[in-house]
Amino acid sequence: MAAEAPYQIFSLTKMTGRESKDLRTTMVLGFETPFRPFAICLLGGLVGIFFSIFLWSAIGSFVIFVPVITSAGAWWLFERRSKTGLRLRTWEDMRDSRKAKPTLGEFMLCGVVIGIDDEAPAYLSLNTAPADAPAAYQGRRRTEPTEVIRRAPGVAAGAIPSRPANPEDEWFS
Repeated sequence: MAAEAPYQIFSLTKMTGRESKDLRTTMVLGFETPFRPFAICLLGGLVGIFFSIFLWSAIGSFVIFVPVITSAGAWWLFERRSKTGLRLRTWEDMRDSRKAKPTLGEFMLCGVVIGIDDEAPAYLSLNTAPADAPAAYQGRRRTEPTEVIRRAPGVAAGAIPSRPANPEDEWFS
């Protein structure tokens, strides 16, 4: 009996994955081009032709450059990606920067703006008692900061107090 050939495994990720649409091409006048840039430039050119009708009387024969400029602008806006960061498309980057302007100079925690002028600043450290603590605190066992926060009066479970620890409070054990 003849030995069977081993199984052949093919990676289908390029054909079915996220970037699969990047591999699809279109034939245009004998040239093979990706579909998305072709569609973007075609729509940009159509918009340019529409604007050319209105600009004909203003700029004369130079109107033939308007579809080329709008096609290039559409490609730059919808196809080009940034070189750094999340590599977003240009229009996504512009949209995100416009949405971020109202929160410029604000601190955000989990999507919620935290007002920095509302609370007094606090200093969090690993030490559970100030360096100049009274003698009553000296010699006690070390308490972890999470225990101190958990046992603090008026603090919900898991919350971090927004004011500095006061040695007169019964926070220390």
